[in-house]
Amino acid sequence: MTPAQSQRAELVRFGVLGYGFIADAHAQALAGVPDAEVAAVCGPREAPAREFAERFGIGFVTTEPQRMLAADIDAVVICTPDYAHHEQALAAAAAGKHVFCEKPVAMNLEQANEMVAACERANVRTMTGFLLRYAPIAEELVKRVQAGGFGELVSIQTQRYNASLLRPDAAARWRLDESRSAAGVLSDLGSHMLDFSLLIGGPITHLAASLRTVIKKVPDPATGETLPLTLDDDAVLALRFASGVHGTIATSRVGHFDSDRPLGRAMIQINGTKAAAVTDGVERAEVHRHGHSTEAIEPNLGPGVHDHAGVLATMSRRMFGEFVAAIRSGQDRPPTMRDGWQVQALVETARRAAESGRWEEVPTAP
Repeated sequence: MTPAQSQRAELVRFGVLGYGFIADAHAQALAGVPDAEVAAVCGPREAPAREFAERFGIGFVTTEPQRMLAADIDAVVICTPDYAHHEQALAAAAAGKHVFCEKPVAMNLEQANEMVAACERANVRTMTGFLLRYAPIAEELVKRVQAGGFGELVSIQTQRYNASLLRPDAAARWRLDESRSAAGVLSDLGSHMLDFSLLIGGPITHLAASLRTVIKKVPDPATGETLPLTLDDDAVLALRFASGVHGTIATSRVGHFDSDRPLGRAMIQINGTKAAAVTDGVERAEVHRHGHSTEAIEPNLGPGVHDHAGVLATMSRRMFGEFVAAIRSGQDRPPTMRDGWQVQALVETARRAAESGRWEEVPTAP
């Protein structure tokens, strides 16, 4: 074996399903992971798939997922619309490929059950794209909570807003289409807040929810016709944790806060009997203690990282570095497909609670 062949054999080779915004972000992140290589891309249209391949130096391009699964790859990165995740994850597991899947993992809990079962039967590693877990600030706060630095946890409040439906160029896209998207803003933006709440507070047993559709119609960019919107674009949840902690989640696509940022604003508050923290989860955090001065937590982002985009890229590289390590070790590292299942269960329970107007019990993991 030549040195070049030996080096190639040591790489974890990824195939990317999709070529949109998040696929682009993940391909950039993988380019910064020393032991990873993006070796293939698959998408429904050949021209944009080839453009994506040229941008990242990818040698294998196809419009057929089965052809990519038969190629020389070790893992797939599923960046397609929600409705495609189930079929693609099952096919990848059957082909013995490790599965990174964007959130939400599926259209419904039944599909998520089948995906978890298939990946576990195939003994492939899984990861769900809950990027916030790999923010240095988030990791520091989790460590402090687990070490007892906040005392007994009392409450967790999270918010995530953007202004995507308030912009002049707001238009119909797959995330707003009930046939292709698992749910509305709750499963899109809110899923990160749900996962982080679980990470801090542990299992959620019951929740109540109010889901609204504020913007009722948008133009179709292809035809100019006005299309109705039915998915939630504003959501508020109340949470009860098994530990006795309670919490809230508010998320919206009609939020003006930090609307100049592509991803809008996030805010997380953790309150305990010894201390409380407020953070955007990414760039800044403050810890408050009664009778003491405020402590600022500065993230350790590495050299040359100074802005929001740089922070997000750093988080994504760390996430994929962990996934590569999981593949090499044969041991899953969170957030796994089961973590994705848990958030899917919370989203479905929220929809049920919004319809019933009552507190609803959250299903336990299969």
